[in-house]
Amino acid sequence: NSYISEIQYRIGNTFYLKGNYESALDNYQISINHFEGDSLINPLMAETYHNMSNIFLEQDKFDEGLHYLSKSEELYSIHKDTLGLSSIYNTYGVLYSTYGNFDFAENFFRKALDIRIKYYGETNTNTASCYSNIAKLLYELNKYEEAYNFYRKTLEIDSTILGNNHPKIAKHKL
Repeated sequence: NSYISEIQYRIGNTFYLKGNYESALDNYQISINHFEGDSLINPLMAETYHNMSNIFLEQDKFDEGLHYLSKSEELYSIHKDTLGLSSIYNTYGVLYSTYGNFDFAENFFRKALDIRIKYYGETNTNTASCYSNIAKLLYELNKYEEAYNFYRKTLEIDSTILGNNHPKIAKHKL
């Protein structure tokens, strides 16, 4: 039932955050098994698949990560969860960037950015994280002027919201 699914999901998250990926995946799988038949009406299943994809991607298991990422994307689409899709697009961007497919990566990062600007506005830390991802990508592509502009946006947003003494600001200082 949904209650057991949610508890197993949360247990999986606890293991995930502690870096115990095997136990996290076991608990996520139990959660999914209890979701069966309920998957189209329970949005938590999309998050479960997304977390599973993140684990596989962190373990450099590209195919498994991509498989669960696409399952998560499908469910977020069914639920019309635009912010969930933004998170998925961001993960696709990281994935494709890591494996050197920079055109796909940039496309996904920009899709995530468009959604976050629409929902959070231009001056939100969620939006700033997209600016930062695009900046990193452009830097890798030797597009330094464009990268600089995106890094500046990131720094301006984060320093305004978090303050100049926040630890996150130090990583953005140019």
